[in-house]
Amino acid sequence: MENKQYKVDENSIINYYEVENDKEKLLLLHAQGTNSRSFFNVLNKLSKHYHVYLVDYYGHGQSSHNKDKYNLIDIGNDTIKFINDVIKDNFTILGHSSGGLIAAYIASNSSLCN
Repeated sequence: MENKQYKVDENSIINYYEVENDKEKLLLLHAQGTNSRSFFNVLNKLSKHYHVYLVDYYGHGQSSHNKDKYNLIDIGNDTIKFINDVIKDNFTILGHSSGGLIAAYIASNSSLCN
């Protein structure tokens, strides 16, 4: 697993972890008040079946702490930019708690989401 960062713009960085392999791509979205590390206990099993991406939202983990972007639309749109530039392929999305809301937004606005 590698810890990486994606620069959305001059003031916005999305921190993410990636487990690379040749399997179907899976994007995991955490709940509020946690970060992508909350999925680490299931990552070993998931990575046997998926190429996994774990994203920290703004204000969480090592992503930018820009309060102007602490909303569904900005997080959703910037995550879609991440998807288009980094994942670049069809993927499955799974969100926990508020991550489910963001997943629903992304699924309705990204043609790459299965």
